[in-house]
Amino acid sequence: MAMLKPKNILVPVDFSQQSERALHEAVDLARQSNAQVFVLHVISGTVVQCMDDYCLANDLVKQISASSKAQSTDDYAVTETMVKQIDAMVEKKSREMMTALIDKIPGARTVKVIPEIKKGTPYQVILEEEKKKSIDMIIIPPHGKAGFKDFFLGSTVDKVVNNAGCTVVVVK
Repeated sequence: MAMLKPKNILVPVDFSQQSERALHEAVDLARQSNAQVFVLHVISGTVVQCMDDYCLANDLVKQISASSKAQSTDDYAVTETMVKQIDAMVEKKSREMMTALIDKIPGARTVKVIPEIKKGTPYQVILEEEKKKSIDMIIIPPHGKAGFKDFFLGSTVDKVVNNAGCTVVVVK
């Protein structure tokens, strides 16, 4: 079998150890094939006080629950300003974690690595980026932080593997 020589590699990451392994493999392959690596993190879901690596300061949580001008759902109330603060905090934390992840990978400075943070439904954003960037290979871990829950709900990986128009490599 002829060796694959991708030019544009996409690595979706959620900052798990599995993501780190996938990025490591992508950087190694990129060095061999003179490819560039797009590292993509998709911010998804509703942020609660702590969700994976995103934690809200206690004063912000108290402000959220005490706000009188907010829309209430159960015991919590959220204003538009608070939502913007939360979005900004999550995006900032994601950028910090992206930088730390790339810095951990040996050889990441020897290839072109392009980090990106997007918001949306992970598999949809991954497939959109595949098309926009003419991706010819996606290197993705078998599961990340969502882990076992996604096994029953239909995982991002399954949706990417079944709908991508390029080679998808699942790295264990």
